[in-house]
This record gives sequence, structure tokens and C-alpha cells, in this order.
Amino acid sequence: MPRCIIVEPTQADCLFQSAKHGELRNTSGTLDTIMAGLACRVPSPAAWKILSWLASDFVTVADEAAIRGMRVLAQAPEGDIPIVIGESSAVSLGLLMAAGDNASLRQKLGINGKSQILVFGLEGATDPRIYEQIVGTSHLTVFEAQAHFEEAEAGLPCSHGASKHEDDLRM
Repeated sequence: MPRCIIVEPTQADCLFQSAKHGELRNTSGTLDTIMAGLACRVPSPAAWKILSWLASDFVTVADEAAIRGMRVLAQAPEGDIPIVIGESSAVSLGLLMAAGDNASLRQKLGINGKSQILVFGLEGATDPRIYEQIVGTSHLTVFEAQAHFEEAEAGLPCSHGASKHEDDLRM
């Protein structure tokens, strides 16, 4: 069976607390997190109805997990395409990276060599200034690297700013 893992900031753990107690619960955390999109005091009743049925795991993580995920996606150290992704989305990759370093966490999450993992990233650099502070480069620089990557993959000469997809749309 597929597992659906819900990741929240340690300081905004209302879903985790709700799962732990089997009913809607507020977080007792400070909401002090870089993951502003996840900084909620109490879950939405409609969302909780779905998540309480769908989710297999509820995990809380420190901001460092989001930071790690953002940096890795922007830098693409394994030769992958660079991606601009915000804190609230990058935290899922940060959790997976932590699991890669921690056998106990991998076991708790049911991750093994046969696992197929889908991560949803639904936000970009919502605050470009904070993004640059965290990643060490601007989102525009990452987009430029992304365009160069796509052009190289397609065998096109670099056009400094226009991606191959924009060219395809003009045909």
C-alpha cells in the first residue's frame, strides 16, 4: 500500500498533534518557522477529515530540513535540473535526505531500496530575499541555470534566458 507522509514544522505541529490525539488539536508551538505556508495554529476541519483518513504518517521537522532541501534542489549536485522551490515544499526532500542518513527513520517511514517516492513541490521563491539568504543565490540565477540545463539536454545552444519550451510555443 502507498504511504502518505505529512511533514510539518516542529513549531507548527497541529496535524501531528491531531493525529496523536485522534481529534483536531492546536499546536502548542510558537509558529516561529521559515516554513510560513505551514505555520498553522489549528488544522482546517475539512483538510483534517481527508488527512486523518489518507495519511499514514505525520512527521515534524526543524527548519534545517527545509533549508537542506532548498539548497540541494537549487544546486542540483547530482547533475539534475536545478529547481526553485520554497521552504514549505522543500521540507519533504529535507525529510527524505534525513532518512537517507538515518536507518531508524527510514524503517519508521517504510523506506527501502524498492521504495518509489513522489514528492510534491507546490511553491517557488515566495519571498525572493529570504530565498537568496537561504540558498546563497537568487531564484533568477537558478532559473537561468535551469534554462541552460534544458538547452544542453535538448542539444540546443544556450540562448541566455529563453528556454527551449518558449521556442516550442512560438512554432
